Amino acid sequence: MATAPLTTTPARSTRSRPRPIDFRFRPLRPADLDAVMAMEAECFAPADRFSRRRYRHLLCHALPRGTAWGLLAINGRGDLVGVTLFLLRRGARLARLYSVSVAPAARGRGLASQLITRAARSLRRRGIDRIGLEVRERNTAARSVYERLGFSISQRFEKYYADGETGIRYTRRI
Repeated sequence: MATAPLTTTPARSTRSRPRPIDFRFRPLRPADLDAVMAMEAECFAPADRFSRRRYRHLLCHALPRGTAWGLLAINGRGDLVGVTLFLLRRGARLARLYSVSVAPAARGRGLASQLITRAARSLRRRGIDRIGLEVRERNTAARSVYERLGFSISQRFEKYYADGETGIRYTRRI
């Protein structure tokens, strides 16, 4: 069955509380590369983006081998509005949350939490019992989401990022 290519939702300004949106979720697959790259460009500063080459490797090689797994969120119009990607090691019980992104127009609706929660359930069925991640110390919005979801700080890394910023490692049992 052929599917229409995913697009990203253009950013829009809103001063009122965002309306709830019904999202559909499905596993990430290699054909999603272009849409994921558009989301990456929309959500991250150039220094924090992963390259197309890196994503191509993850989606076309690691996903089929089972060393990566991800989840997409799609709005009612069929637009890609959220992505999460995890790295897995064979035999390991820890999954690394490699990336989570939510389109600016879909932020403030709990989508990042839904993506991580749904992914955690799926990972648990695969035998994973912990999730780990690293985040910039100044990324208070993401840190707030992780802490609300039960992640706790397990380590700090001074000058972790190329620009010298401190990185924070979070972990959570699932």
